[in-house]
Amino acid sequence: MRFDELTRLIDSMPSCGIPAADCLVYHRGKPVYRHMTGYADLDGGVPVTENTLYNLYSASKVATCTAALTLYDKGLYRLDDPVAEYLPAYRDLQVRLPGSDAVRKAAIPLTVRHLFTMSGGLDYDLNSPAIRRIQKEKGENASTLDLVRAFAETPLGFEPGTRYRYSLCHDVLGALIEIWSGESFGSYLRKAVLDPVGMKDTGFVRTPGVFGRLAWQYHAYDHATGKYAQKDKDCVYKLSGKYESGGAGLVSSVEDYAKFANVLCHYGITPEGERVLKKETIDLMRRDQLDPVRRADFAASIYVGQIGYSYGLGVRTLVRPEMSPSAFGEFGWDGAAGAYMLIDPENEVAIFYAQHEFGAPWHHTELRDAAYRGLREDS
Repeated sequence: MRFDELTRLIDSMPSCGIPAADCLVYHRGKPVYRHMTGYADLDGGVPVTENTLYNLYSASKVATCTAALTLYDKGLYRLDDPVAEYLPAYRDLQVRLPGSDAVRKAAIPLTVRHLFTMSGGLDYDLNSPAIRRIQKEKGENASTLDLVRAFAETPLGFEPGTRYRYSLCHDVLGALIEIWSGESFGSYLRKAVLDPVGMKDTGFVRTPGVFGRLAWQYHAYDHATGKYAQKDKDCVYKLSGKYESGGAGLVSSVEDYAKFANVLCHYGITPEGERVLKKETIDLMRRDQLDPVRRADFAASIYVGQIGYSYGLGVRTLVRPEMSPSAFGEFGWDGAAGAYMLIDPENEVAIFYAQHEFGAPWHHTELRDAAYRGLREDS
């Protein structure tokens, strides 16, 4: 196999300000490449290994949307159902007037589709007065539903469905999963997705064992001096001890999330033949859901690794295949600490890459392109 270029790129990550990097590539249903470099703990000299865990941050969204879509497959909701039908707190949403502190009642009901497509008008303010109030009242016992209901108290930034803005929309989906399934979000996610795929290292709970395997997260790492501004293992999106963030709360390993990517790549069927999601639902997930106005919003918000893409049901989706070696409809998402997920059903390619650094530029485009060049040389 000719993945020399990809290996050199991964090995160069520490010199780019990324202390540890790990990448796994699947092709035609089989793992064909795995390479890692660097340290899970710089100060302790602990290298990254296959057992290292990472905070997924927004890469969690792919699992959340998959879990929500399993309930769609069961007919428990429709995409254009009003959210207020399931969460009455969202019945009388307010919208902030442009350039003003004034608000008025929303004219358009917030729907489930708006949540999937980041078109709900919510924000990503984790310190809003409503969130702080619930945290003060209930502390670590504040549940996912408690906090998501509180989100509705903050005025929306625009009428639902009219713009695209990255936000807490998928956290609201996590609460809806609880309502639709009748069990906790984490419990349903494990039953519907994690266990069928064989993802033993993925979840919301941070036990001492999980915390011990988590790589340290570094901020502004300088390879030349070996110094960094800060290191931690916390996830700021864990708003309480009981809160399960659908948008950013999962911990996982590269092996686990690559397995998951491979199952989505094969239209929801595990290697053992168990179906997690219908083929037509995965095609719906990766279908461009944005109109020209929202597509312009998306284009204005992206980084270089998302050029040529639009947005589906919780995932980027490739709409300009001339911009990528992957095929039209290739999809996936990323995470704040640098995780990267790619799913290309047409070429039967699935990639998951993880790192734990805040501040260094991402190299997702280079990773993708080097992986495809290696695959083509191999074929």
